[in-house]
Amino acid sequence: MRIHNPYTSQPTTPSSSPSTSNSSSVTGQSPFAQALASLNNFVTGTPADQMRAEVLAQCGYTEAQLQAMTPADRAAAEKKIAERMKELTQEEVQQRQAKSNAAANLTI
Repeated sequence: MRIHNPYTSQPTTPSSSPSTSNSSSVTGQSPFAQALASLNNFVTGTPADQMRAEVLAQCGYTEAQLQAMTPADRAAAEKKIAERMKELTQEEVQQRQAKSNAAANLTI
């Protein structure tokens, strides 16, 4: 019995192993499959993973591009990503503190 897997272009059988039967790279997938995989990774990731994905997109990088960089270029890109993540974290803390202070002022 064959089962259609909507995430790939190949039908699978119930007894086949997902890790070995469909080990295509992201670049070999259709744009829809790439977007779906990206969304799935974003939704199931930790908040730090989600923030990193956002920062990577803002900087115009993908994980594959980072992996393909020379060690010096990758270190520079990772430093830029880390700095932006730190800025976003500080902005979020400031926003939460401002909300907390505003709520405290309303109760007085």
